[in-house]
Amino acid sequence: MNILGIETSTRRASLAIARGGALLREAVLPEGGNPSARLVPALERLLRECALSPAAVDGIAVGTGPGSFTGIRIGLATARGFSIARGTPIRGICGFDNLIAGIAYPVRGPGGGGKESGCPPLRVCAVVDAYSYGLYAAVYEREAGGYRRAGGPFVCKPDDLPGRAAGEVFFTGPHLGKFREALAGLFGARAKFDAEDRFPTAASAALLYDDPVALRDDPPGTVSPLYLLPGVRVKAAARGL
Repeated sequence: MNILGIETSTRRASLAIARGGALLREAVLPEGGNPSARLVPALERLLRECALSPAAVDGIAVGTGPGSFTGIRIGLATARGFSIARGTPIRGICGFDNLIAGIAYPVRGPGGGGKESGCPPLRVCAVVDAYSYGLYAAVYEREAGGYRRAGGPFVCKPDDLPGRAAGEVFFTGPHLGKFREALAGLFGARAKFDAEDRFPTAASAALLYDDPVALRDDPPGTVSPLYLLPGVRVKAAARGL
């Protein structure tokens, strides 16, 4: 199966093609500017580079957030437009599950190589900047075969986070530098931090599409944005639309 990954929930938007559990190619869009104007041309280039026609795409894995409202809508609109034209099924991938996959599961290229995650931490808290609302977050616990979501997704102020994550916590996410000092003060020696500024990627989204043990936020028959802010409600769209 050829799976198209689309991830636009943060400022580092990307597209990817995966086949048989291995990454064929990924394209990271330049930050800034108008992502809606760049996404479709980048998608056309990616398909050409992989020698694929649009009809050869068997499934679409699209990021549902949380993150930028505009970015999420652009990604979902692109996925739905592609699907409407060709009847390609869509699967929604939660941005938190995407981040955890980057830690827990290697990303393999077509030759079998990839980046190894080493020994994964026992408890991970993925965080994304919610600006004036504080943090979007979700807590994961390691178990046999991967991770399970122990809490969240939710939005809270940093001061409220210690009550939602017990024990030693490994923090990861695309905006970690902004919150590192505050989280270190709140959690003390219990806090460990990702060495890199990790973003959800289209590569991880595509590889999560059909992984039987991977985490994904995909209610049966629906794909909708993961909006966590108070008062925001979005009607789910049927898969394939």
